[in-house]
Amino acid sequence: MHEDTVKPESPSQEVVANFFRSMETADGTAFAAALADDVTWTAPKELPFGGTYRGKHAVLNDMRAKVAPLFTAPAKIELLSLIGTGPVVAAEFIGRRPTAIGRQYENHYVEVFEIEDGLIKSVRQYMDTHHFMISCYE
Repeated sequence: MHEDTVKPESPSQEVVANFFRSMETADGTAFAAALADDVTWTAPKELPFGGTYRGKHAVLNDMRAKVAPLFTAPAKIELLSLIGTGPVVAAEFIGRRPTAIGRQYENHYVEVFEIEDGLIKSVRQYMDTHHFMISCYE
């Protein structure tokens, strides 16, 4: 993650920044530890894996099982901004990684995080779904 682009300004922003670090380093333990047991993760419904996943098990097993095979390396994340210093933090970022079908994926995202007791309680994900589809599926 580009450490010099955005500095967390609150404990909630720090939770989100650490979460992105765990994604870049493929640290599954830190990724899982950041999520509340009753987390919800909503991915755009236009995607094959789109919908709302309820609970840590669903996010770690069901959603990740559908997304992980689409890529060949951990994400490189360019964090552009963190907005909100309270329990709701929006993160604007660019995700880059090679796809399993030999394309280079680069997409702009906004994810809205709800933080409770230092854990991620909810994620709502927004992205260019058309670009995702043409980059990751033949």
